[in-house]
Amino acid sequence: MNGKVAKRNGKGAEMDTSGAESNAKGAETSAKGAEMNGKGADRSVKGVESNAMGAERTLVVEHVTPEVRNRTRKLRKRMGKVRK
Repeated sequence: MNGKVAKRNGKGAEMDTSGAESNAKGAETSAKGAEMNGKGADRSVKGVESNAMGAERTLVVEHVTPEVRNRTRKLRKRMGKVRK
């Protein structure tokens, strides 16, 4: 029995070292995560820029004709959004 226990202990030691390696890998992935966060920040800046562009576009909206307004009102009435 003692021999078997010794072998198991040996395997346990090997697994411990592999665990340390996997921890090191985890640290690498967390560093990658930090890089991704940086990219996210870039994207948010881009989002703000696109919002600004959207605001510019809204200024160039054509005048809504009464016919179109009535059509949309009829649709909304059918859906039960408008009370009239």
